[in-house]
Amino acid sequence: MVDLTLHAVQWCAHHGHPVLSLRTADDRFFVVALAAEDAGALAAAPDPAAADRPPRRLYPLVERLLATLGARLTEVRLHVGSDHMLRASLRLHTPQGDAALPACFADGIALAHRGRLPLRMAPEDLDRVPLAPLFPLPTNDPDATPPEAFRALIESLDLDGLGREPEAPR
Repeated sequence: MVDLTLHAVQWCAHHGHPVLSLRTADDRFFVVALAAEDAGALAAAPDPAAADRPPRRLYPLVERLLATLGARLTEVRLHVGSDHMLRASLRLHTPQGDAALPACFADGIALAHRGRLPLRMAPEDLDRVPLAPLFPLPTNDPDATPPEAFRALIESLDLDGLGREPEAPR
């Protein structure tokens, strides 16, 4: 299993909705679209105006239910479904033994984030998501250098007086 961390939750101005990025230990990431209430579940400072509204996510119910039953959530695993949607499964330790329960992706992420629990994904599922490097990789591509004719032209230019006021004629 590959460990993931929640890298960021941001508003995507291009698409007009929130997104979250999940990061791998080797500094690669992938981005997942979120509904506004899902992003709110991951907000560092929850909206106090939303406290009076019924929750649309199930993570508070799951947390209370587990505490009441004497069970604990040990990790959240992500996988890509046959419909190419990201899904979550909750790994539980209960007095009766260990169990796994399917969960909504956003609830799984929120539970892992709130409980500081491991968030994991199988390598074969990670291969199915579009990963990108977090930092630009240095290029050693020979095509990145300008063609020889262009480089020769640049070197032939007299740039010593560039940017100075022209001298008045004498």
